[in-house]
Amino acid sequence: VISGTGYNTGNLTTTTTYTLTVNNGAAQGTPSYKVATSSTTITVVPAPSISSFVTSTASPLYGAPFTLTGTFSNGTGSVDNGVGSVTSTVAKSVTANWGSTKRTFTLTVTNAASTSVTSTVDVTPQTVSVDSISPSSPYVTVGYTKSFTASVSGGYLGTVTWSSPTGG
Repeated sequence: VISGTGYNTGNLTTTTTYTLTVNNGAAQGTPSYKVATSSTTITVVPAPSISSFVTSTASPLYGAPFTLTGTFSNGTGSVDNGVGSVTSTVAKSVTANWGSTKRTFTLTVTNAASTSVTSTVDVTPQTVSVDSISPSSPYVTVGYTKSFTASVSGGYLGTVTWSSPTGG
């Protein structure tokens, strides 16, 4: 073995200890003969796996919570886009607050040997829209009031805020 060269273990199926023994090249049995040894143990771990990665809804209301749930084994799980670490079979709540564009969430499961597997799920929040305003007539007699109602869709809790730019 030359210092700095590697050693390929081949495909391991069980934990194995490797011992490196080197000598100084002097004849064995002579006073100048020197030996050094060092050992390392390679622990074999199972490959990570993901059996499912799902969302409670692929089209949540804008601003509404939804959940992401991964079922995985043989590693630790993490979801991108600010979700963070996750536990297998435990739903993680996320809020659909990024507009109406599709966002892909990626679950990554990594084992102790730094081997990773991934799975993705797409979520697209519903577009917030005003479906109708009633009454549709914009006229009111001076000194009278007028009531409006609105029908909206796509927004969590359907919150409607009225405003008047003219202060009327």
